[in-house]
Amino acid sequence: MDDASVAAMFRGGTPGPQAANPAGTNGSVTTPEDVLHIFTLADFGFSDPDGHSFAAVYVTTAPTRGNLAFDGSAIEAGSLISAAAIAAGRFSYEAGQNASGTNFASFTFQVADSAAQLDASPNTLMIHVTPVNDAPVYRNFNSGSAGSLVEGQTTPLMLDMQGNGVIEDVDSSDFAGGTLRVAITLGGVPSQDVLGIRTIYGVTASGSTVSVDGVVIGTIASGGTGIGQDLLVEFNGAATAVRVQALVRALTYFNTAENPSGQTRLVSISLNDGDGPQTSSVSEPSSSRTAPSRARIS
Repeated sequence: MDDASVAAMFRGGTPGPQAANPAGTNGSVTTPEDVLHIFTLADFGFSDPDGHSFAAVYVTTAPTRGNLAFDGSAIEAGSLISAAAIAAGRFSYEAGQNASGTNFASFTFQVADSAAQLDASPNTLMIHVTPVNDAPVYRNFNSGSAGSLVEGQTTPLMLDMQGNGVIEDVDSSDFAGGTLRVAITLGGVPSQDVLGIRTIYGVTASGSTVSVDGVVIGTIASGGTGIGQDLLVEFNGAATAVRVQALVRALTYFNTAENPSGQTRLVSISLNDGDGPQTSSVSEPSSSRTAPSRARIS
């Protein structure tokens, strides 16, 4: 039965007393954070003592948080959704960006049968939204622009040349257990290339200890010194987004050769907040594509 037929059936009035009311059941559904939940017929627990078929769901009250949608457009209380549309995946729920929680939202509904009878009393469908770790976000990190390191230059090249890179993390207060990895992904010569940390923006690197404003935020891994290899910093609980941001702004590239190769080095910076496998890399805000810094040797 299509949507128009269901609507016409209910406009035509209710049947005689011989038709018994169908019944729905209270229930719950679970969906991951930032993922649209598509309802199924089973979510509403339809049954009918007269054997009539499942015709529709009437939304009695709207969700306490988030939105119900039909074909992607928000709907309110009083909406009637045909069983055919539900079976086709056209009825959905969206919690909202980065929203999560047990018993996050609920709405009430009444099932309707093919004899145009509604359930005598509404049922409640509870929605649980499980949290999913969000990767840290980079902004304003050079946007893929290139810097030049001149032969004979003794000062390392700042990777964030403008010093205005921003790091944000919507669901992690610190980066404990996370990492910062700086790698030359193209054009590198291990015997010449050095990735490092400059003493600037309150950042210092003493031996393997990395600090910001005197607070130790992590250590340089033994296999990630940045000298002819990746630079890898492993964070502790004091590594807040603001402190990690300062560290990223202080990253450098240097070439130790008397006659360096002239090709451009592509440098990628990857960050993990320690709360899951999600890792972000430097990206252009306009396209969300990886945009490595370029260290040009001339």
